[in-house]
Amino acid sequence: MKRMKQNGGQLNFEHTQYQHYQNKQWYPKFNLTEDAFAIVAMSYITPEAMKMKIKFLQEFKRMKDYIQTQRREVPTDPFDQIELLALGTTKLNKRVEQLEQAVNERMTVDYSQQQAIRNALNRRVYKIWDDGTINNVVHDSRKKLFSAAWKDVKSAFAVNSYCNILQKDFNEAITYINAWRPRLI
Repeated sequence: MKRMKQNGGQLNFEHTQYQHYQNKQWYPKFNLTEDAFAIVAMSYITPEAMKMKIKFLQEFKRMKDYIQTQRREVPTDPFDQIELLALGTTKLNKRVEQLEQAVNERMTVDYSQQQAIRNALNRRVYKIWDDGTINNVVHDSRKKLFSAAWKDVKSAFAVNSYCNILQKDFNEAITYINAWRPRLI
């Protein structure tokens, strides 16, 4: 029973042991193949075991039906083969396009774009500070002006960090920063 002929003589039950992580004692352990598990599971006769057997057999039947419905006959005519390949290629191209679109909609700015955003904001804040076109009561230091600028950028693009601005919004972010004006109150 340890080895079954249908399994090519492969070991189905392997007796081994393991060490418990808390008390460091060694305990016996049996490694089972899927076939061995099925044999052991099918040998129990409790009501719970019967329920498990029924579920196992139902799932096996479902998988078998699924595999059989997925099989397609390969056409023998070369033109039909080409048509089948073209259909598969078209479906694959559509899936790739969908994946590319999903990635583009979720991909955030890379490091060089982050650096460009930082540089643009720094230039804008220093220009506004040096021009003196701010309300000095509200923004009495460059630190407060930087804080206001970053807050407005994050709010405009609905992100918690400028690093999370989407790549597709990068040019819009640069334009926004270059036109940014601090609030007057």
